[in-house]
Amino acid sequence: MGVEHVSEKVGQGIPLYLGGYSVGAALILDYTLDTLTDASLAVPEKLFLYSPAIGITKFARFSGWDVALSTIPFFEKFAWMSIQPEYDPYKYNSFAKNAGHTTYLLTEGLRRKIQANRELSEWQSLPPIISFQSLVDSTVHTGTLVSELYLHLPENGSELVLFDINRASDLHHFIVDRERAMLDQLQTGQVTQFDFTLITNISGDTRKVQARTKAAGMENFSAEDLKRQWPAGVYSLSHVAIPFEDADPWYGAATEFDGEQVLSIGAIAPRGEQGLLTVPSAQFMRLRHNPFFDYVAERTRNSCTVCRGAQADGAESHPVN
Repeated sequence: MGVEHVSEKVGQGIPLYLGGYSVGAALILDYTLDTLTDASLAVPEKLFLYSPAIGITKFARFSGWDVALSTIPFFEKFAWMSIQPEYDPYKYNSFAKNAGHTTYLLTEGLRRKIQANRELSEWQSLPPIISFQSLVDSTVHTGTLVSELYLHLPENGSELVLFDINRASDLHHFIVDRERAMLDQLQTGQVTQFDFTLITNISGDTRKVQARTKAAGMENFSAEDLKRQWPAGVYSLSHVAIPFEDADPWYGAATEFDGEQVLSIGAIAPRGEQGLLTVPSAQFMRLRHNPFFDYVAERTRNSCTVCRGAQADGAESHPVN
């Protein structure tokens, strides 16, 4: 219904692009898979996925038993993984188990649909997909995005952009490198049918980053210096961070916006004695903005012919915001 409404609004001759963040990304992929076997649905020209929920982590999933038990008197609080003060304007801090269970059912259904559709001849007509994903993510499983979707895509111009952890040598002993095997698989020897870009340190001796890209069907990487570096104290991106710029008034790194002092959630770095705050201090450690957001915005614009046309005409374009 949403796609039909948008198609009517933009009219004929305008390409249809679908973009989604987290569960939104899963929903637009689910819709696009339906277009392969339903000719009545408008087919998007390209998909833009940001931290896509193709597979979720154990932290984010709960069984139906957890949800059912919470309906029994005395077990009401069992419905919640955590109950926290609500101060975030973008999302709830408290985590309901029913939300995790519902998201798990969605992702499992989507994975089954991917497996069923990739056996059909229509799979070859799947529109190109570009995804932006943090290598480490406590909400969605990056490895599932690769193994269940990307390694099975047709050669259609798709691209996967992964943001690596900060691999500065002085951080090495503090990092648990859980996705190393999956990353090695993508980097060493495996020829893929999609372009793969890794945003990572130029070397262990610097916090400056580069975009290392391996084109579809190729084995070697090309490198582009992004003229950006990891901010002090930042060791990785996060599920939340990908679509937010560092100038965001709530999630950004600045403490001033439009000339006024603001209490940015993304800039809070509390110091004091442990056990005093009503909110777990670890909640403030999760990065909420992307120090490399300009790269995401540029790649989004360059992947969108309408956005490029708007820029050429001098129009202002904010496709990610």
